[in-house]
Amino acid sequence: MSRVHDPSRTYGWALIVAPTLLYNVLLALLFPFALRSTAALDERGKTTAVLGVTLGVELIVLALLIAWLHHTGRTLADLGWGRATTRRAIVLGLLVALLYSAFTLASPVFGLYAGEISWFKAWGAFVGVIGGAIEELVFRGFVIGELADQGVRAEWQVLASGMLFALIHNGIGLLRGQWYVLPGIGLTFVLGTVLALIYLDGRRSLTPTVLSHTLINLLIEPWLLLGFVRLMTAR
Repeated sequence: MSRVHDPSRTYGWALIVAPTLLYNVLLALLFPFALRSTAALDERGKTTAVLGVTLGVELIVLALLIAWLHHTGRTLADLGWGRATTRRAIVLGLLVALLYSAFTLASPVFGLYAGEISWFKAWGAFVGVIGGAIEELVFRGFVIGELADQGVRAEWQVLASGMLFALIHNGIGLLRGQWYVLPGIGLTFVLGTVLALIYLDGRRSLTPTVLSHTLINLLIEPWLLLGFVRLMTAR
């Protein structure tokens, strides 16, 4: 007996991967532009511009997500924003944030200026906090919710959330054969997977994961992005 094709399922899967594709396309187009337009500046000047591009991309994705939710008669609350959660999920999220940040900043590439207080640090932290919250809305709230609607089992929801989240962090570099980005994508996959587990454990509330993700970015940015800019301009 032949399987009947269900167009709604195909559409649903396309919708699930759309944010990852959108992030990659926008960042692939705008990051090189930002670096070229700031060629005369030092690494911090370039990173400042790249942070601005990152913030713009995050806000575009958020606007599209809100528009889609409005179109389907939903709100951010339906993704878990503001939903009641558990104390355990919050504690786990904060613990993960501290461990991940400590691991990242242990590298001299990223941790050399970890204690610096400056406008550059403030700008990086600002963009990082906003970006972290938006990415949790997208890759935990939206992606996992859509996967659940597709009837996907919880363990696959977790893995898909982690993978799609990881691939926005220069996943397009893999398509270009830039294998040096693979360790970073791998670490981000681990983080995304753990955050997805915390999201489910916390009754599908975004509170624990937003706190965790924004704390990470508050601590490690703009140093992580500065390291990325150094890597890109050195090649």
